[in-house]
Amino acid sequence: MSHPTDFDGLMEKANHHISALQSAHQESWGFGRADRFEVDFEEGVIRFIFEGDKMAVAPVTLIGTWSAGPKEFLWAWDHPMCPPADNAAASAVKAYAETHDIDLLKDRSLNCEGDDGWGLAAMACLLGDLQGVYRTPNGENLVYLGFGNITLSSIA
Repeated sequence: MSHPTDFDGLMEKANHHISALQSAHQESWGFGRADRFEVDFEEGVIRFIFEGDKMAVAPVTLIGTWSAGPKEFLWAWDHPMCPPADNAAASAVKAYAETHDIDLLKDRSLNCEGDDGWGLAAMACLLGDLQGVYRTPNGENLVYLGFGNITLSSIA
């Protein structure tokens, strides 16, 4: 599948892609309505835990973080809190940017507003072949996590 080779075109396609994925997850298993979530980078999973006994589990990858202080998005491919194995989707964005000479995506960080991180994470979802993106709810420092195929189970 080919993707646009300019920043704006890639952003538009990625936003449409993530919107469709997120809507499907909301309808099929209740994405966005979990009581809590847990991330285990050593195990490589994210868990969405719902009231009762329902749990959704998926492989997880760190895409990047946004900090309110400098208003900066930092890609996981050069992030101090990310082990190398946990940044495949962010690395896919970097590789695509280098191949297609998209300057805005080549640097380890971008100055932007927090909500702009959604579009950047959507690019990682599209180029990294992920199934969705979850952003932590803290408003001062946001963490963008990508996830793979969801497995639903009951909590034992």
